[in-house]
Amino acid sequence: MSQRPAVAALVVLFFAFGSAAAEETSLQVSAASSMADVLRAIFAEFEIARPGARIELNIGTSDELLRQARRGRPIDLYVSASPLDLDRLNSAGMLSEGRRQTLASNSLVVIMPPTGTRPRILQDLIRPEYDVIAIGEPRTVPVGRYAAEALESLRLFESLRTRLVYGESTQRVIDFVARGDVGAGLVFKSDAVAAAERVVIVFDIPAEAHRAILYEVALFESSQNVELADQLLLFLRSSAAREQFDRAGFLPPP
Repeated sequence: MSQRPAVAALVVLFFAFGSAAAEETSLQVSAASSMADVLRAIFAEFEIARPGARIELNIGTSDELLRQARRGRPIDLYVSASPLDLDRLNSAGMLSEGRRQTLASNSLVVIMPPTGTRPRILQDLIRPEYDVIAIGEPRTVPVGRYAAEALESLRLFESLRTRLVYGESTQRVIDFVARGDVGAGLVFKSDAVAAAERVVIVFDIPAEAHRAILYEVALFESSQNVELADQLLLFLRSSAAREQFDRAGFLPPP
């Protein structure tokens, strides 16, 4: 694939943001762990396009990031895997009005160890060979909430309740599956794609079985770097950023 569109986008942004003599400024960005790799790639391109800019990326689980925000950690932009988390921060008056946007969407998939009998549909997980199934902790992890919603929607949660084990993050669920500690797991597709050498994606869970999986970014009201934050928000909507999201397995915003 030609890199010309991405390069052209960077050149346009370079001239829009200023020359190499631009004053050095930094942004504090807190982001859900499922977006860590793709954001690092995007921010590296942004720093090339915007000389003098420095992005400090703080990665954590949604539960950790919410606690940090409420305790006053300096944050300019917050990238969440759950609109519900941003709704909570907005209700607390912590977000800047009019500076919240959807970056990408995702799907939920069933994963397995590289060996083993593969289910054809989600209902097959009630079979004895899938004696233990891993999902994220629904109370604290967005991927767990979506997985629980899907199982409830398809009337499987009660049948599987005693076989479920909960991970504190998507990565923990992937670890369970990769080691063969469980028969299957439910995770975001982008995380499964990143772990393709360790686990096998069996199939996508129907999107209508759960709420839309949206990744949103919002500006904090307390930000002292609004101009640079606005430039980064613009870059996150560029074709260069979209290519990175696509490559990492994320879907476009609905």
